[in-house]
Amino acid sequence: MARAEPHARPSVEHTRIFLFSHPRTRSNLFQRLLQTHPQIMFNHCPLMECFMRGPESQWPDELKEEAFKASGLTKEEGDKKHVHLTYQAALDDIEKTLAEAQEKGKFCLIKEHTAHTFDADFLRPYVDYGQRPRPAMVDHKLDVTGSVEEAELQLPSPPFPCYLID
Repeated sequence: MARAEPHARPSVEHTRIFLFSHPRTRSNLFQRLLQTHPQIMFNHCPLMECFMRGPESQWPDELKEEAFKASGLTKEEGDKKHVHLTYQAALDDIEKTLAEAQEKGKFCLIKEHTAHTFDADFLRPYVDYGQRPRPAMVDHKLDVTGSVEEAELQLPSPPFPCYLID
């Protein structure tokens, strides 16, 4: 019986955990348990604020205004206060968290509600959020140290979990 070549397990600095869930699930308990581990760095819902309150919000204006009103803000005040909450800023924050975890030799856990990763066009058949502009993001590779080729070479492929029969 032949066996596939074993691959080295990825080192801690390359271990990234992305937990996609939806609101009000047990993933919150799972997340809280993982957060207690000293080797885990955590970033909670980095896309949520830009999805709901930022200038590229995928929420309808009425919901946005309700959220602002609940915070004691007018629409104009809310827009001004949350102008920095863009999808690009969220992506940069995710990449910075990944880089910081790698630098500290920790595991990185990022939790996000799946709905916050979709644009309004995708969500419209299920919830009518109206026509919203699709956010544009550029990967600044803030989580990559050295050249991109170097980083790609350092990431081993996962081991093949099957035995091959002769």
